[in-house]
Amino acid sequence: MDLTAIKPNVVSKSVASYTNLIYGVPKIGKTTLASKIYNERTIIGATEKGYKLLEGAMIQDITTWRDWLTFIGQLSKPEVKEMFDVVLVDTVDLLWDLAEKYVLSMNKVKKLNEVPYGALYQELDKTFADSLNTIERLGYTLAFISHSKEESKERPNLDENGVQKIEDDGTLSVIEYKRMVPSLNKRGLGIVSKKVDNILFCNMVLGRDGKEHRAILTRDTLEYQAGTRFKTLPAVLPLDATKLKEAIEKDLSGFKEHVTDEVVSNSIPETQYDFKALSEKASEIMKEITAICKENTEHKEKVTKSMKEITTRFFGESGKVSKATEEQVEQLDGAVEAMQNLLDEIK
Repeated sequence: MDLTAIKPNVVSKSVASYTNLIYGVPKIGKTTLASKIYNERTIIGATEKGYKLLEGAMIQDITTWRDWLTFIGQLSKPEVKEMFDVVLVDTVDLLWDLAEKYVLSMNKVKKLNEVPYGALYQELDKTFADSLNTIERLGYTLAFISHSKEESKERPNLDENGVQKIEDDGTLSVIEYKRMVPSLNKRGLGIVSKKVDNILFCNMVLGRDGKEHRAILTRDTLEYQAGTRFKTLPAVLPLDATKLKEAIEKDLSGFKEHVTDEVVSNSIPETQYDFKALSEKASEIMKEITAICKENTEHKEKVTKSMKEITTRFFGESGKVSKATEEQVEQLDGAVEAMQNLLDEIK
């Protein structure tokens, strides 16, 4: 890390750089919309047959979690990365179900709650999230399709002063209402929603002409879940990929200085550590420090105190740099940096 070499963030003007979760009622055109938002450099990981009329689309059926892992393995190939920029999951609902089935099978149980302390829920979350993170680290833009469902919600029943009313039995008064949300499992939705730039709800709306029209809804309300990072994106758009892209491009036109027309990856590159190289480096530094202390004994007290502080900070009171394991490679990297600083001080 070198903060003096940091560069300004660049905003991509390519729609293919931005992630979407598109959900809606059956047969409204979710898959068609998603396929047209992105360019031909899109591959669909299909967990259901919603693509029969998508002429020319590049599609890989996914029927098991093992298929999904193989799919990800294929995405890592350089020749595949040259072909595609976007991975569209249709539907992410069923992909979550495949992950759950896989975790249950691996643990030889029928339900997640059969293992105490929520361990399998955590394992499922990690299994699902890690697979998506891997795709992002490979440089692809992820996009998701989900079905919709109606969810029962409650909100406080307030009086004219904004104070919540009390029922005759002493309980707080609430108003029940229905809200449309993605049908993806809540835990999965929590993972996906953090990744996307837009949550787009596709539904029928009543127009000013008194007729129903297919629409894309982009702003969250009590009636449905939606959201966008684009400040000027209209709350309601025709269910038309061209109109949506034009609206996004109009929003992006406000960025003038640090911009690019290229697709920008959504991933944060994962820091890679070389345990063997770090272990060798630590040994070399320690040998050099020891040699300096032999030649100049006035450094011995400072080195002893500093090394104790370094060891305790990264490995605990009883830990040793020389005893670091591969699981402690991140701590070892920090210790090596601190040891190098110490060496530079006493040289």
